Amino acid sequence: MKKETNIYNEFFTRGFHVKPNLISNNESFFKSGCCKLDSVNWLKDIPKKSLQQNEFVEVRFKSDRKDFFKKPKELQVHEGDIVAVESSPGHDVGVVSLTGRVVLYQMQKKGVNPKQHPLKSIYRKAKINDIEKWILSVNQEENAKVISRRIAHELGLEMKINDVEYQGDNTKAIFYYTAEERVDFRELIKLLADRFKIRIEMKQIGARQEAGKVGGIGSCGREMCCSTWLTSFQSVSTSSARTQQISLNPQKLAGQCGKLKCCLNYEQKLYEEALKEFPPNNARLITKKGIGILQKLDVYKQILWFSYEGDKFGMVPIALSNVNKIIKLNQANKEPESLEEFAIENKEKEIGFNSVVGQDDLNRFDKKSKNNRSNRNNRNKKRRRNKKTLSILLLFAALLSGCSSNYIANEYKSIDNKGWDMNDTISFDVNIPDAASTYTFDLNIRHDVNYQYQNLYFFTLTQFPDGNRVKDTIEVFLAKKNGEWMGKGYGAVKTVENRIIEKARFKQKGMYTFSFIQAMRKNKLEHIKEIGITVSQDKS
Repeated sequence: MKKETNIYNEFFTRGFHVKPNLISNNESFFKSGCCKLDSVNWLKDIPKKSLQQNEFVEVRFKSDRKDFFKKPKELQVHEGDIVAVESSPGHDVGVVSLTGRVVLYQMQKKGVNPKQHPLKSIYRKAKINDIEKWILSVNQEENAKVISRRIAHELGLEMKINDVEYQGDNTKAIFYYTAEERVDFRELIKLLADRFKIRIEMKQIGARQEAGKVGGIGSCGREMCCSTWLTSFQSVSTSSARTQQISLNPQKLAGQCGKLKCCLNYEQKLYEEALKEFPPNNARLITKKGIGILQKLDVYKQILWFSYEGDKFGMVPIALSNVNKIIKLNQANKEPESLEEFAIENKEKEIGFNSVVGQDDLNRFDKKSKNNRSNRNNRNKKRRRNKKTLSILLLFAALLSGCSSNYIANEYKSIDNKGWDMNDTISFDVNIPDAASTYTFDLNIRHDVNYQYQNLYFFTLTQFPDGNRVKDTIEVFLAKKNGEWMGKGYGAVKTVENRIIEKARFKQKGMYTFSFIQAMRKNKLEHIKEIGITVSQDKS
């Protein structure tokens, strides 16, 4: 009968989905994927005759510790076999995790050369006496870790004991620890040796190795690299994040170990190669309209955003090829008219509502009546119902026309589902027909209930018909101090109507442009759905 996996057994970190015993065939208890740095024999289905056999095997011990050993020619071992291997002093007990040709590829990958450094040997398949001692040793590890931590604390040592691994013959124990500075643990070793009556070995590991032993889930949603495949840890610096245009947010850049994420190095060389085609960060494009300053860039899309000097609101996206053309023109002492000549057209999606009247019958699922008289009655009821509906719709339309007759602008613009980028500008064009009248200006915000702030800051830019501009900052409150949302609406979406200007006069008539940029110091401000404005002409 197949036993279910027990993740709480002491041998789970050694690859056993259930605890081994002295009676059953323990080979069936070993399960690939139950342990750190798991390896798969992808050549196991190929006939052995077509593969070159070798004398090396990979043996797994606790957690992320694995090693390669040389086996005697007369000894036949398979994946999952418990074996006794050479150690110093005595012998250790482990589980065979890989055999065959694939072991040579693993050795080559990890830089193990048996000709330069001879490997230790496998003594034999574990006997009942070996397994008995092994099980006894493993059962002591958790208790030893708790006691050793208490003793280290009593001695006042600035160190953290992360894990304890007993040797299979119960003659030695390895204590893994992390420490910021050098620690004098000679007294600790004496107390531990006296307490456990065993040889003590202290092995210092780094924060990344500790994370690999403990394991966990990364911010990407997958199991951490250091506990699945990564064994060599290279230094990671914030320059990798700068090269990849990643925001220098310590909380997002740090992994579970508290150090910079190892994955920051994965695409570093690709970015460095791609950035060779880009101009430097201090590049300036000289045009007759003004000097363009580089604000940001997208390496993979090969798009650069420039803004005119002294105006960071209006950013112009330009393809890399066009940027290089402008640079060549500037080098030849030529100036194009403006950056807008080379801008990439950003077509906004217009969400409309198509009429679906007449496409389907609302009663298409109703059963047809066999009685002609009942059909005639149903048709009469339907006509009366349609007349009532039509009268209600006409009344509602009349009310709407009466209410909205003074509106000269009533428009909403959607925000990207990924969030409102801090460099994205939302603009509205409003035609002011009469400079003698007064106007009321409302700023409307639609957000969902997952928005994590009480307020919302805006940078605003108002462009007048004659080209003059006025900048300002606006704060809009979306929630009360007790956390209650101020907006109207049912369900998860709320709408806040904030009156900015009331009974104001515009000095000029014509087309005004009102632009808004979120100023919440977030690269992507999430859960803001739409921004809208309502401008109404007050009655005289």
